Amino acid sequence: MKEILKSGTFLFLRLIAVAVMCLIVTVSIGMLAIAAFTENIGYTAYVTDKDNNEIAKYSYKFADGEDKLYDEYISKGYNVNKVNERSKLEGKGNILSNVLSQSISLIMLLAFIHNGLFKIGNSDCNLVRFKHKEEDKYKGLKIGFVSMIPYFVLFAVCLIFAFGANKDMTVSILTLPMFYVFQILRAIIGNVTVLGDLAGWQFLLIFATLFIVPICAEVSYLLGYKDILIFEKLTYKKKK
Repeated sequence: MKEILKSGTFLFLRLIAVAVMCLIVTVSIGMLAIAAFTENIGYTAYVTDKDNNEIAKYSYKFADGEDKLYDEYISKGYNVNKVNERSKLEGKGNILSNVLSQSISLIMLLAFIHNGLFKIGNSDCNLVRFKHKEEDKYKGLKIGFVSMIPYFVLFAVCLIFAFGANKDMTVSILTLPMFYVFQILRAIIGNVTVLGDLAGWQFLLIFATLFIVPICAEVSYLLGYKDILIFEKLTYKKKK
């Protein structure tokens, strides 16, 4: 049990690390998608005096024709600073961005889980073979559940918030720690921004995502225990 708790704690720390990495990847892909699939549609103008004090602010769209306010403020001696406004990321660009970022995030998650659990399973196989340890084919599942204890606690806290204690708590309290499934969670949550607005079925689906890590941990452990190298098998089949 001590070993399971230790391995589960280590896996939890790896989950936090991969969540941060997935956040960086998602933001980067989003920025690239915005650059590729959106365009400048106007700007927000900040009007300041000679002492750089803001005296006005207005939005301008290229589709509206000539910006007469700009000429008017300039003629009066004011400074006008323009901040470009881009169109929203929608359609194919938005779908591509979401699918790509979630796919990479899941690959990173699986890699982080598989590497550690495969080694544990492989090591246990040798120890069991030489009678140094008893067989426990559900060890990977146990380690996975231990690593998810903080997430189960967080989920319970969010339920308490949603049904009375703090309904206005932002949903990001759930999505940020689990950023490795951010796009999946966003598809479940939709446009909801606070916990109190989430429906029961949405909480059930969010709860289901908590089992992704234990299942992956168990599969990775068993692959290590049986010394099955998927990459080598795929490579070998291609050569044949």
